[in-house]
Amino acid sequence: MGNFLDFIHFPWLPLIVWLALTSLIGVILTIVDKRRSAKQGKTRIPERKLFLFGALGGAIAMLVTMKKIRHKTQHRSFMWGFPAMIFVHLVLVGWVVYMMVR
Repeated sequence: MGNFLDFIHFPWLPLIVWLALTSLIGVILTIVDKRRSAKQGKTRIPERKLFLFGALGGAIAMLVTMKKIRHKTQHRSFMWGFPAMIFVHLVLVGWVVYMMVR
């Protein structure tokens, strides 16, 4: 257990907290937009805001949520854009890990 606690020290903890928060907010926004889409006259969440939270780190959670609740799955920009964001995020995290370990 000590090795895991050593892993979650200063450099990692802010990243983990950031990803958790952006994912949580992104999932909430996605669910709220889905609920509002079913009701006439309700103000929707702008797609720009959904993309923003995806780009800030919530893309994985948001993509899973979109597929689970069947929201925005017919929009190519979401179904291609979010996997692209996930790829970029993974490359960036891999680069950071590489730079820290070497």
